[in-house]
Amino acid sequence: MRSRAIAIVVIALAAISASAQDTKTEKEIKGLRAEIVAAIKEKNKKFLDSRLADGFTHTHASGKVDDKQARVTMLISDSQTIDALEPEAISIKAFGKDLAVAQGRTRTKEASPKTYQWTVVYQKANGIWRIVLSHASPVVE
Repeated sequence: MRSRAIAIVVIALAAISASAQDTKTEKEIKGLRAEIVAAIKEKNKKFLDSRLADGFTHTHASGKVDDKQARVTMLISDSQTIDALEPEAISIKAFGKDLAVAQGRTRTKEASPKTYQWTVVYQKANGIWRIVLSHASPVVE
């Protein structure tokens, strides 16, 4: 009976620890997202280069795939991008201490706004979160 009680306590503590890690990761990812929005507005190519991982890819709604260089160039151009907009909804899930996935929905601010559902994968290496890949698809309304 005592070993069963100890096992329950250990499982509960592990769950609390995992939840705390998820909260920490969520805050870190939200912080990185805010820094990326600022970098896009400031056209800070150096920062964006440092936060997109080598081998990064972004898949557009059209199916076109950008590599890191093409994506950074697009982000600092004057084209509108959902990356610089506040999402209507976002969910961040941590997978261990160094992998996270964000999924969200963002509406553009054009004369004829469009809504996109998107996914971004983040990996932490050497204490720094970087975007590994992203994808956006239009929501049919």
